[in-house]
Amino acid sequence: MDKLPRIPSPSGTVWREFRVTAVPIVAFVIVLILTIILWRTYVGPSTVVGEVETVRSIVASAQPGRVTQMKVTLLQRVKAGDVLLQVTPADLKMIDAQLSLSRTRISFLRAGIDYKVRQQNNRIGYAKLRLDWLSQKIELAAIQARTNYLAGELDRTRRSYLGLGTNQIGTVTSDTNSLGYGSFAAFQAAEAGLAQAMAQITERTKLIEDIEQTMTQMSPDEAKLAEEIPNAIRTAITVQEQELHLLEMQLAPVVFTAPMDAFVSSITHREGENVIAGEPIIVLSAVNSERIVAYLRQPLNVEPRLDQPVEIRSRSGRRNLGQGRILSVGGQMEVILPELLPAKTVNGAVEYGLPIVVSLPSGFKAFPGEIVDLHPQD
Repeated sequence: MDKLPRIPSPSGTVWREFRVTAVPIVAFVIVLILTIILWRTYVGPSTVVGEVETVRSIVASAQPGRVTQMKVTLLQRVKAGDVLLQVTPADLKMIDAQLSLSRTRISFLRAGIDYKVRQQNNRIGYAKLRLDWLSQKIELAAIQARTNYLAGELDRTRRSYLGLGTNQIGTVTSDTNSLGYGSFAAFQAAEAGLAQAMAQITERTKLIEDIEQTMTQMSPDEAKLAEEIPNAIRTAITVQEQELHLLEMQLAPVVFTAPMDAFVSSITHREGENVIAGEPIIVLSAVNSERIVAYLRQPLNVEPRLDQPVEIRSRSGRRNLGQGRILSVGGQMEVILPELLPAKTVNGAVEYGLPIVVSLPSGFKAFPGEIVDLHPQD
């Protein structure tokens, strides 16, 4: 008997049969796969939220001055000991006042030498010559202070004329075209001022050397000098020498170096700007951190203990997992940082919590300042 031909079904009937039989199975498989993915990446509500500690170092000048050289740029990586900047004392009025005070004291000493000592021409001549030597040293210190300032101005005007950066070097000649915002006249003025100051330094140095040579030749015996020159005057001269040495140290440019391996996270002053004592100039931030700072919110259900294991989870896409330990526990409630509070509670209200410090596991990838979730283990 011949097989009967198959009766064709309408397309609507076939689609209805597929929806009834196959779609539930496909939907179940898709939901199962999504559930597995979400289960593997889901992190339950954290008991504690912490922040990877940010280590910063502020570079500031201990005295007023002017930034003459800036060796770094924003976000530049530096190593401990690298030169960051140079500050030259820029308060010339204060420097002149200190030098004037030294001149006045020396004049007072010159006029106060005892009459009996003046009868000894050779020895009093030696004392006067020594005072002249101190006066020339003071004048030399004043010129050197101005030279340091002029050297910084020359370097700044040269780079501004050539349009160079902080670490670039260039030479200005008569046929050099301006590439920056500075003028050639300003560069020439700075160059002429520095050359004049350097010539004055050379002349003063030669004069001081000649006076020292003369003092060596006519230097009296120290025992006789102690008898014929009053001790008060000799002591005052010694004090002036020490003050001059201290003044020379204060007038020298101050070079700042990096105290640690870090990167430049902030620069608040540029070359040519004046700074006051204690004002931040550069802020350095460490690249890596070793600790996490967290707060236990109230009410405290458990009391943290030292060396207690803590599970650490990052909030990045890979959900890095590590285990640290509690290094220290605070002794009182502190204000919780706003970024560590849930979004729904950040309404300007202040909340207090118990601070704890947790070690960061070795190899755990987390940037300083990154928020992580902590789960203390029993």
